[in-house]
Amino acid sequence: MLWKRTGKLVNLNADQVYAKAKTLDGSPNTDGTWLEYAIKAAMQLGGFETKDMKIKFLQNDGTKKTVESLKYLLHKYDFVHAGFVIDTGWYQAS
Repeated sequence: MLWKRTGKLVNLNADQVYAKAKTLDGSPNTDGTWLEYAIKAAMQLGGFETKDMKIKFLQNDGTKKTVESLKYLLHKYDFVHAGFVIDTGWYQAS
């Protein structure tokens, strides 16, 4: 995210992103977090203040409406972050 402003690529440590997300999600004593908080954590660690940013989260329900919504978000905002649930279905190609 910092590259957007400075042109410098900075890799964020996933453990740091998770730890920051846990401070934001309101459940510091439970395992796991939500994509929303992971994105906010990564943005903050990458040098963006998120409190004044317009952030939109889109849940993929596999419908055409989701595709159209994603196209709109790509058009409206400078960048889009995506998260994926990885399970055993990813091990097969069709």
